[in-house]
Amino acid sequence: MGFNDFNLNLVTVERASIEHTMTINKNYVTFIKGIFW
Repeated sequence: MGFNDFNLNLVTVERASIEHTMTINKNYVTFIKGIFW
């Protein structure tokens, strides 16, 4: 595995984890709104 491949993998993983976090946040906000409203 070359250095560039490693960088590419890192970016992909980071992006996936950011999307995952945003999805969780969205679900959490929806959940909280459902409780209070």
